[in-house]
Amino acid sequence: MFQLLILRYLSTNNGQSFRVRNNHAFFVELPTQLSTTHNITRLREVLIWFDFFGERINESSIAFTEVLDQLRKDAPFFHTSLTNELEWGEKEKFVLQYINALDNKELRSTGRNKDWKFNSSLVLSSSVIQMLLQKYAPRAQSSLVQCKAFLQFMYRQLIQTHQFLHVKNCYTPIVDGRVIQLHEIIVSSLIKSGQYIACKIYENENLQNFILVEAWREADPPIVLLNQRSLESLVCFVLFVPKSAFLFVIDLDEKEQKQEQKQAQKPPSSQIDMDLQDETTDHSLSLLSFNLDKNRHPHAEEWRLVRKLHKWNLFNFEEDMIKKLTAVDKVGIYREIPKDQSEKLYLLLQICGRFDKKTEAQKEEKVQELLKQHNDYALTFDNILKIVAIFFRIKANTSQCRSIVHGSQGCGKTKLLQFMASVLDLTMTTIDVHGGYTIENLQSDLSRVVNAANNRLQEMHLVFLDEINTSPEIGAFKEVVCDRSLKGNTFPENMIIIAALNPHRRHYRSQQEILEEKQEAKNIDKTYLNDLERELEDLVYRVFPLPESFKAYIWNFGSLADMDEQQYISVMTSASWSNPQFTAKISTQRISEKELDNLKVTFIQLIFESQKFVRLNVQMNK
Repeated sequence: MFQLLILRYLSTNNGQSFRVRNNHAFFVELPTQLSTTHNITRLREVLIWFDFFGERINESSIAFTEVLDQLRKDAPFFHTSLTNELEWGEKEKFVLQYINALDNKELRSTGRNKDWKFNSSLVLSSSVIQMLLQKYAPRAQSSLVQCKAFLQFMYRQLIQTHQFLHVKNCYTPIVDGRVIQLHEIIVSSLIKSGQYIACKIYENENLQNFILVEAWREADPPIVLLNQRSLESLVCFVLFVPKSAFLFVIDLDEKEQKQEQKQAQKPPSSQIDMDLQDETTDHSLSLLSFNLDKNRHPHAEEWRLVRKLHKWNLFNFEEDMIKKLTAVDKVGIYREIPKDQSEKLYLLLQICGRFDKKTEAQKEEKVQELLKQHNDYALTFDNILKIVAIFFRIKANTSQCRSIVHGSQGCGKTKLLQFMASVLDLTMTTIDVHGGYTIENLQSDLSRVVNAANNRLQEMHLVFLDEINTSPEIGAFKEVVCDRSLKGNTFPENMIIIAALNPHRRHYRSQQEILEEKQEAKNIDKTYLNDLERELEDLVYRVFPLPESFKAYIWNFGSLADMDEQQYISVMTSASWSNPQFTAKISTQRISEKELDNLKVTFIQLIFESQKFVRLNVQMNK
């Protein structure tokens, strides 16, 4: 037998030494390549770090492998030579069996057949697994990372679905003699949305909207999201529609729920049995549709029948949309009133199940308290979807659903995560990364969170690493985010890593500027420390190229819509208008309240149009 030694974080001055034995085998992880102008790192460049190898070791005698996250881009993910090597855990088997039941129409109800149950002894063949993933989750096939993230995310979703009473045959709704296949349409939708939430591959493009906003607005059929935690005994459906959004509630009998659960319980023999008997699981869901009445998908027809059956009390956002458009046409901008913010925050807390009180008065009191704490933040529909997506990833699987948010400075990445942690009552530590940030700094900052997570295992501990690609230690951040460890020390399961980064974008230079630079170079000898310094000078943000492994976890936040940006500006400038010095000066002037309000609108318009002008010209120059 031999002993495998894994060497990483190599440098010429680290002072490490090794006593080499005959049974030692070395696995060397080379540093992440920082500069794209360099040639690919070869082993000969780092052999000088290992003088203990002696002259017997050379490049030809050691295998060199470049590990990429996205495997076999031009070939099917499950190649026949690999399928037998994959081993599925109990949770993955549960998800695959559920998808197989959907494919075999075993989730359909006739009013008489028994409910589908997980069979731990059933083994699906590799060919069946390959077919199911190709048919229902093609996005999960881009890499092993994506496949694992999808299956683990879906496990939590399907566990909740299995416990959801309204998918049971005895509760299946019937309208006009037609059985509504809630179980089937909910699972179908969860699988589709799960691909966007759990395994969206990074695309280096300037998206106008957040990818999930685009996906849900174009949803066909409507998309179902299970609320991750519910403190009330109700079923809540939320529809987002541009011209009519509805919130409706169906009450369930709490005693009936608990009695149904106790009758189904058996002594748990596995983790799945324990999860299925967990009484704290949600009994609510959210439904998102661009326009349910115009959606022609068969599942949309099922939801319309459910709406007809329960005679939902609809909360209509149509007036809100008309009000925004009218305001823009009339004065050129839209400023949201406090009532609108209250409704959005109430909706966010309802979806995420963060109300700890049951009465409407207590809920409203909590909403107003949070709004008072965050009077400098603009909560938009776009922000709600971003927060929900990140929160669902966190709650679905604490150890696998990592998130890296990507976007230009000023698009609201940092503020959104801070707001999310506060209103959803999450413990979050923010670490500001910069060009001089070292591995030692990172190790020191993370050690405190690791200790807290180990001491309080029942709590979730979020770590937000801001602007991680501004530090040259990008290889260390790769291990932290992708491998969930630092210097080989694995993080606790209840420690969640969220990171943000700035885009790797070059400065635009006109032809005239290029000619002037060439002329200047002839007269002044410009020197750089290395090729990396030369490359960084050409970038809009001084950031380092990303390791390939990062790209499996990156979400592009896109850019702000016009009305959202105006709302941001309105909230951000409100602090200046309420400044005591400003209000004191205004009180001495003969300015009416109407004139002051017009002045505020003018400033918002000027800032908005200025930002728009700069972006438009930069885009045209590109």
